[in-house]
Amino acid sequence: MSARIKQPNRDLQWVRMPTWWASRPEIHETLADAPAGDAIAALKLYLGLCANANRKPTDRLPQTGSVEATLSEWSAFLGLSRPMVIAGLSLLVQLEVIERLQVRPSIYRLVRYEDIGYWTRLPHQHLAVSRASGTLQKLVDMTNRSVTTLHALQLYVYLASIRDRKTLQARVSYTKLTDTRLGGTGPVHPGQPRSGQYAAERL
Repeated sequence: MSARIKQPNRDLQWVRMPTWWASRPEIHETLADAPAGDAIAALKLYLGLCANANRKPTDRLPQTGSVEATLSEWSAFLGLSRPMVIAGLSLLVQLEVIERLQVRPSIYRLVRYEDIGYWTRLPHQHLAVSRASGTLQKLVDMTNRSVTTLHALQLYVYLASIRDRKTLQARVSYTKLTDTRLGGTGPVHPGQPRSGQYAAERL
């Protein structure tokens, strides 16, 4: 039986996702320059960390926004290989959006998790599909090698970061998307759908 990550927020409809970084062009440029598989793993892992971060201090995890999990647990939870988990976590640390608090057992923390005004609600149950699965099934179902997947995940976290909390709608101009250096926002032929946008709509 494969290892399953501890899920303190398993029954929650929504979880907190820090948004202070999602509009920063330099972060999206670094993601675009990294191997697609590493960048995809990083964004999947970030969403996975949000899904499992502790909201209150505990004896085991005294800092909020922290997650303790093994490589095997992350692999099963997000459908990533162990090398991809290692590469993805390393990229997130490089981007300074997470910090490693402990090596063994492995504990990571979301940077600026408690910042008031810089977080959004992530639809945890929607991404999980089923509470019994023990995974974020929507992310597991996405391929880990396609640039389209990377563009979709970049667009997803960006739109989540600017979504209105009352209407749950996100309004943004194409110019703003290109200024943010989001992948998949280059020129296309009239009437041609953007692949990253199409994939993001399925999340």
